[in-house]
Amino acid sequence: MIEESPEIVTQKIVNWLCYLPEGYVIRWNSDHLSPERPYSFSWVDVNIPQIEEIHSWNWTFTIVSEEEKSDDDPLADWVIPLKENFTVYGVYDPQIHWFSLEIPVFTGQLSEAARLTLDKESDRTGREIQELPSWSASWVSKALEDWAKKFAGRDDLVFTWDPTLGPSKMLQAAEEVIKTIDLTKTYEITPGVKVTEGVMDLLIREFLDESGA
Repeated sequence: MIEESPEIVTQKIVNWLCYLPEGYVIRWNSDHLSPERPYSFSWVDVNIPQIEEIHSWNWTFTIVSEEEKSDDDPLADWVIPLKENFTVYGVYDPQIHWFSLEIPVFTGQLSEAARLTLDKESDRTGREIQELPSWSASWVSKALEDWAKKFAGRDDLVFTWDPTLGPSKMLQAAEEVIKTIDLTKTYEITPGVKVTEGVMDLLIREFLDESGA
């Protein structure tokens, strides 16, 4: 399918929303959330399978922090700036290039027991405890409902997170590629960061395709 412009995709989404029955429940999912981790920070790519059947993009909406959104963003209509509604306390582990410990605090203050657990993990990794402004699934749903009201005039639609919908089309494609990769052959592209031979070949092919070589 030919890649469509943001304006065309936005109009398709609006048209779809306009013709839904009154009180319709729209189920969404995101590769950034899971039942074990029902929140996200940095951003949230929102997948709505029903809508994605009518456009060519890998996801339908992207939630970003208010600080990251600019007025001249070409994706302004479906990139939704949203203030975070709670805090996750995390400890980054350089060995795994991610947070080895995350403790969400949806309401109230961080407990003393949680603080001690974070301190212990911080001592192990040699990294400071970080406060990560985050979005809960219900907060994202509210933002999507506000979007539908603003752009489609539908204040009766209900958005709900459904983790059973499965991964996005893009993640499914990536998982298929991973199955074909030999994980035993790697290149160190920068100190501490390795990439498999199969991924390196894929990146080279993508570069050649884009450059027309």
